[in-house]
Amino acid sequence: MFRTLLFFSLIICAFAGNAQQTPSEIKYKAWDMHALRYYPFTQPADSFMLQVIERKHFAAGAPAAIHYEKTAIDLSMNKQALSGVINSATASQNLIYRHILLPYRNWLDYARLSHDSLNMNLTLFLSERYSKENQRIQSSIQTPFEWIGKENIRLGLERWLGEIDIWKEQNEVFFTSVKSPLAKDAANVYRYFFSSGVETDSIPTYEIAFFPRNTEAKAFEGYLYVSVSDLSPVKAVFTLNPKVKIAPAKAVLFIQTPSNKETRLFIGDELNGSLQVEQVHIRDDKSPDSIRQNTLSPAQKEIAGLVEEARQTRAYSNLQKGVSLLLTNRMGIFHDRFELGPVTQMLSYNYMEGLRLRIGGFTSEKVSQSFAFGGYLAFGTKDLRLKYHGDLIYSPDYKSRFQFTLVNDLNIPGQDCLDDKRDQIFYSLYQSYTANMSLQKIGRLSYELYGFHDFSFKFHLKYLYDQPLGAVKYETANNRAITAIHDIAAFEIGASFRFAPNEKQFYIKGKRMVFHAPDVDFRLNHRAGYKGAFGSDYDYQITDASLSKSFNFPSNTGSLGIRFSGGKIWTAVPFPLLFIPAGNQSYIFDSDDYNLMRFYEFTTDRFVAANVHIKLNWSPVKLFSSKSKLKMHGGIKALYGPLSDKNNPQLHPELFVFNNGVEALGEKPYVEANVGLSGIFKYFRIDYVYRMTYGNRGSLFLSSELNF
Repeated sequence: MFRTLLFFSLIICAFAGNAQQTPSEIKYKAWDMHALRYYPFTQPADSFMLQVIERKHFAAGAPAAIHYEKTAIDLSMNKQALSGVINSATASQNLIYRHILLPYRNWLDYARLSHDSLNMNLTLFLSERYSKENQRIQSSIQTPFEWIGKENIRLGLERWLGEIDIWKEQNEVFFTSVKSPLAKDAANVYRYFFSSGVETDSIPTYEIAFFPRNTEAKAFEGYLYVSVSDLSPVKAVFTLNPKVKIAPAKAVLFIQTPSNKETRLFIGDELNGSLQVEQVHIRDDKSPDSIRQNTLSPAQKEIAGLVEEARQTRAYSNLQKGVSLLLTNRMGIFHDRFELGPVTQMLSYNYMEGLRLRIGGFTSEKVSQSFAFGGYLAFGTKDLRLKYHGDLIYSPDYKSRFQFTLVNDLNIPGQDCLDDKRDQIFYSLYQSYTANMSLQKIGRLSYELYGFHDFSFKFHLKYLYDQPLGAVKYETANNRAITAIHDIAAFEIGASFRFAPNEKQFYIKGKRMVFHAPDVDFRLNHRAGYKGAFGSDYDYQITDASLSKSFNFPSNTGSLGIRFSGGKIWTAVPFPLLFIPAGNQSYIFDSDDYNLMRFYEFTTDRFVAANVHIKLNWSPVKLFSSKSKLKMHGGIKALYGPLSDKNNPQLHPELFVFNNGVEALGEKPYVEANVGLSGIFKYFRIDYVYRMTYGNRGSLFLSSELNF
């Protein structure tokens, strides 16, 4: 989500060029603070800081009647560089001026000079929340980013930044636990030195430099300004130890004023434009209106007028819809009460349906915060069959979700018709002919609970009707007599368990989006089928599990990701209900599927699999071009799982015989490896994949990576 803010900010200041960073009230840049341990300080302040820590105290007394908090996001732009670019763009009447600068030039009326008169700040987002004692929090949010969701930006910032408060013993910043330099045992983590005597906010203070004793520690480093008169902390200017490998930790700068619970965050290094996040928390007996008047800048008070004026600007409206379409793959219609999409799935092609036309979408939060209804209708110009998918969703809060789904559509074996994955237009170009699909009719009722102490749970009831329509047939063979089976039906009850510590997500347009991957991702699923229930033909018990973990290499040189999975079917079932590894017959590289395996090529009732991929922030091209930003990728996937005797149709004639290319996975594992480059023209990636078993062959694949 924060990348979204950065992206939109860069659109506004794309004409700003390169130069310096933050207002002059910040005496030191984050990069300068990273060098504190190498500065020749002469006077240690460890014993002095013990006195400061002992005197540190929290405000006592009766709780205040009013709690007020403000979150503002400002774009800080260098005034001189901005003026030069504006004049240059205006004179040349170039594309940047006509399509980016001109529609937003009136926004500069709301920009104001920062304290150093060299920079201008423009408020992009403002959130105000206040509550009276024993009352619910009331919210007033004015922002151009309405398409993200009124609470998403504020909640996203809270989860991403954590609560940065040096008065607390422990801080949670960028999903990392960091000890405060004012904690009781902080002397075990930090070293302190006298730097100088300065006046801070008209208060005589000691400037104390501090940094972690251990260069590998997840800790702060910077300056504390301590009052000469009573040894109370007046201000802190600090950053994170660069060993914290979470972007943009190396270039982020915090300014905290403990007296009014104000924290400012500056993001950016040596750029003309930096992003400033300001958070204020106040407890006071004053009225909310008087508190707001004291905390809002003139430009922030005018942001309501800015947003209203922007709504009347067609260029702004089109840009907002364009960014929303880019990030969510959906487009708002009927005054944004309905989200049309996914747009990239409206047109596709496959050999069974021919040209597939599809239209669908979901109701938006403007219709209801808790309920959503949507789905799609699809039609194939070759099979002339109408398909549909409908969902009714009830979310009492962002952690829980009830969903009823009804589907009548074609499905590729090995994929899940409910996942709605295959209709991407990019996957419509196939390397080989495929005519293996089945008509599925599905009804499912599910309940999901997200993020319960890093655990998630899902329970479902599901009915499945499956009829083969392609080359593969459902038939049994008994004494050479072939019996065709028109369809199968199954009813199951399933439960899923997931453990994903430190995963952070939020919702945009009703879609859950992860903006911080979990430390580890463990999943365990079990499904039980009941013969006779709703016409079900089979009893079965199926279990599968997976474990994923990623590792960062030292010095930001790359990363390693591993995924292990396995499963077992405990009973005898026909091959459409066995494990069918997900193949890929398109030219688009898929990091999860087997890229050189045909649809419906293999099947098994037990398996173990491994997927290992590596990314290096370097490529051999660097040897010839030092400015190259291409990255190198590599990986290997392996799958092992010979079919057991209980599901072998040669031993059990009541089971469906394998036909038309379907075969059991043999005693040797399926293995494929890939190597590739990403960052081609910034967004594209190309991979060469080689199949190492079951017939050696290789192929080139293309994919894209869209990062802001």
